[in-house]
Amino acid sequence: PVGDLYACSVRYGYLLSAQPFARKRLWMYTGIVRDAENAARRQADRGRLERTTRLARLVRGTHCDDPETFLPAQMHFRKLVRAGDVAETLLRLARLAVAAGDTDEAADYLAVAAARGAGKDELALDQALLDYARGDTAKALAGLKRLTRVAYNDLRPWLALATIAPAGSRTYRAAMAEVDRRKHDATGLLAAAANLRMVHGENEAAREDVNRWLEIAPHALDAWELLIDLDDRDQDGARLDEHLNLLLRFAPDHPYRFIGIGNEALSLGDWEHAEEAFRRALQDGRLPTLLVRLGQVLLLRGGETRLEEALALADEVLAKIPDHADGRLLRARVLAELGRWEEAAEEAEAFLAFQPENAAGRLVRARCRFAAGDLRGAGEEIRFLSPRKAQLEKRDVRTLRLLKAALLEKVEALRAARGLPPPRRAAAAN
Repeated sequence: PVGDLYACSVRYGYLLSAQPFARKRLWMYTGIVRDAENAARRQADRGRLERTTRLARLVRGTHCDDPETFLPAQMHFRKLVRAGDVAETLLRLARLAVAAGDTDEAADYLAVAAARGAGKDELALDQALLDYARGDTAKALAGLKRLTRVAYNDLRPWLALATIAPAGSRTYRAAMAEVDRRKHDATGLLAAAANLRMVHGENEAAREDVNRWLEIAPHALDAWELLIDLDDRDQDGARLDEHLNLLLRFAPDHPYRFIGIGNEALSLGDWEHAEEAFRRALQDGRLPTLLVRLGQVLLLRGGETRLEEALALADEVLAKIPDHADGRLLRARVLAELGRWEEAAEEAEAFLAFQPENAAGRLVRARCRFAAGDLRGAGEEIRFLSPRKAQLEKRDVRTLRLLKAALLEKVEALRAARGLPPPRRAAAAN
């Protein structure tokens, strides 16, 4: 196409070749515009993938005690042909459609189920999930709350509420309390509760769920991976080594065997060997924690190429687990380093919605606000962070100090321009 020819002419410097196209008023097809279009398309694709994955995890978490729901659709169709439990089979097909992000198909299945005798209360849970998939979170929450009153003994609405309710809200706390009261020895519920708590940064409560899970199923790989993820997040080297040794007794080739090596190299400031270790681990399995760890090393090492790779790693994590807290934080930090402040602010807010007190997330927010010229907002974040430096990595403490100095310099310049005396240093530092 003509536009492609013009874009290539401009991008590769063949200016004389580009002139005819410019004269034909095709200037809008420049390489810059094409790059912007491609970036917007990639962002939209990433958003769609995250949305679909989030819906799939919502359906799987809500129906974790009904493995039949997740059988292939063809098996459900065979049941329909045999005319067995038609309504329940249609509801399961609706759940699969919601998990795939196909809301129209899900609505069709629910309509047919209603026509075949499914009652309002029987449809209510799947209707609420469909409302959420369509973007109407308020309606979904209202439907789920009503269902908890009508069918109090059904744990599924409580699981769904815990998943979609705002972080730290009364609804979330009530739902998690109900899940805790009923989970007992069901490994599926313990896994769902542990994963929800990790999203919200409730590490100790998540650890209790995982430990109970391992008491019931000592060789559950998912449980061991979650436990080691918690050790890694808490930077608890002793626990991590202990749990890693236990895991490797029955899974000696597990990719996590390189985590200890990578973490030790990081603690010594040997970023090159840390990167080597995490890359080697990823050859055995691209697990989210390993992707995040390599991304963190690349962030530390810096440089545009490494930062772009770290961003791709964060995207890979979020494509698998959209609510992965460490993946979301990594993406926010990398975008801030790249100077893409609006995107970094958006990712930081998405992360802080679940973990509002997280110091690393608040530092990204502070940097974004400063870059946007919101000096008052940046100052508020700095005041929040000043007594919490111990929660930051050494590199972030240095960043906070530089940000504070830059903010003070900016404030002094503004006051001088208005003929006002400079602020007191002690007050500004706080």
